Amino acid sequence: MTSMLKKIGFNKIKFCENTEQGLHIFKQIHENYEEAIIFLSFISDDPSIMKTVLSILDTNPHTKIILLKSPEENNLTNKALVQGAYDVLEMPLSMPKITSIIEKIKQEYPDDKEYQTQSIIQTLLSTRKNSSVLELSELIGTNSKAIKEFLEFLESNNKAKNIGKIKIISCTSCKSVLVEQHFLCPNCNLEKFSQKDLIEHYSCGNVSLESKYENDICPNCKKELTALGVDYRKIQEYFICDECNEQFAEPKSTYSCKKCNTEFSLNKAKLIETEKFLLMNE
Repeated sequence: MTSMLKKIGFNKIKFCENTEQGLHIFKQIHENYEEAIIFLSFISDDPSIMKTVLSILDTNPHTKIILLKSPEENNLTNKALVQGAYDVLEMPLSMPKITSIIEKIKQEYPDDKEYQTQSIIQTLLSTRKNSSVLELSELIGTNSKAIKEFLEFLESNNKAKNIGKIKIISCTSCKSVLVEQHFLCPNCNLEKFSQKDLIEHYSCGNVSLESKYENDICPNCKKELTALGVDYRKIQEYFICDECNEQFAEPKSTYSCKKCNTEFSLNKAKLIETEKFLLMNE
């Protein structure tokens, strides 16, 4: 069967020796926001087939389950079809039988572009915990309406949650929301700076890196530091430019557009409203 599926074009095929292993792999696939077609074989008098079908559909009610039955088995397969199994293939299998059932499934996805879009969305969502509709729309290159509809589908299956409308920064030139934030030294406008702790010595006014106060001796007046808060204080998480040695409490923030390379500051940025979806943990 594996070789026949490969000839049709499938390259991600999992063969499971038992139901427990199969359900475990299926749940992993579902957690990665991927769809699966399940070919389920069973012994003719095995009533656990019903429990397996229900377990699969409880995890993802849209899963296509193909039952592989012996010629004499009818009762259990009929019950499984009533519970939501997609179709039945009679053993022994052949290339025409498998091709026919795959084509039948494809007929339910007449818009191949839409199906590909959903696959891309699933891949992107597997790499992040939350995303906005407009961001996904630009990354994938499709309209935001289709993106939102699919995210709402995930929400209906408890895989995502709409956390409401948010404001995101967009490019001042092309309106793209694919922008990148940069942090710069406010003096030389370079990104070469480090985060350090400083010490200010009250008696002489010296402010230097904590590492410069060797053995608690001020590098300026050579006096020993005595008590924190009395004759000196620590300035934590300060920034030192590696290029011009400028010391600053906050770096300068700018933005650049990944689409047209336009650079702009926060006060000139355009804010656009969109909806944000949070991915839900199992």
